Amino acid sequence: MNLMQELELALQEEQNQSSDPIDLDDTPATAHEKIAETFRPQVWKKYLDIGGKESKVIFSDIYDLPEQNELRNDCKQIVEKLGNDDEDKVSVLSDLESILTHFRKSKRQFRTYRSDNGWIELLFPVIALKLPKQETYNLFEAIHSRYIVRHHDVFHTLTLLILYHDPHLSNFLVTKKITSTHVFTKSWFQSLFAAQCNLQVVYAIWDLYFQQEDPFFIFFLALVIIVNARDQILALKDEPKEKIIEALSLLPCGLERDDVSDFCSLAQYYDYKTPRFFQTVKLKSNLFESDSCNVGKFSARQDVHIASPLC
Repeated sequence: MNLMQELELALQEEQNQSSDPIDLDDTPATAHEKIAETFRPQVWKKYLDIGGKESKVIFSDIYDLPEQNELRNDCKQIVEKLGNDDEDKVSVLSDLESILTHFRKSKRQFRTYRSDNGWIELLFPVIALKLPKQETYNLFEAIHSRYIVRHHDVFHTLTLLILYHDPHLSNFLVTKKITSTHVFTKSWFQSLFAAQCNLQVVYAIWDLYFQQEDPFFIFFLALVIIVNARDQILALKDEPKEKIIEALSLLPCGLERDDVSDFCSLAQYYDYKTPRFFQTVKLKSNLFESDSCNVGKFSARQDVHIASPLC
């Protein structure tokens, strides 16, 4: 029995005890959405390989980071978006600052907190699950460790994917002096689209993304967003570079919850049509290797190796 069948049975048993049972056979899409909502934390833990072996974190009450005021102010702003009552806001604010402060201290030799580094946007969907603080931290840390790219140089990879799959669009971006996708996709990769999309869209994307168990798949998700907006982008030919970059950065905002399944299917298609070089373990480890490892920047020679199979 696979995971989805187990979840369906568990949900059916739960609903059989309810006064308002769900007919799983009548609307499978709706049923699977309800399954995701009910079992999302357990499913994520399974695909993040932390189920049953979460680490025990000792949170400190000492908030003494050099950037603590910036972090605290950002936490206050994000809590206002949750719409909780005042009592809940105090609790959420406390957990949010505590989690990010501990995470920052645990990664001190690799990371400092900045408002634009994506941490708070990445944490927001996990906080919104309303789990205990320990579980929230473990999920956030696992997502960040496995799925966040490690250096801005990797955006050259997405630039090459656009060149391979849509040379005309790639040439248009170059003529507008947009030679790196970093300038408009940085926050996509830092937050796994949480900075651009509403919460339900983020959950739908993450459910399918984590199920892939392939961090590199985000490159194909980003590629689909860009290539699908081809006509919209080319129509900006008379606009200045800055306006084009702004429009590009906002492309994921147009995603709706019902679009996500087709969106991910298209990403799988582009994945299949891309040279297998992009699936090498060496390349993936350079892009997504964990903070505890010795991760170096791509050298010019490595970039040549990436580009050569596509040219």
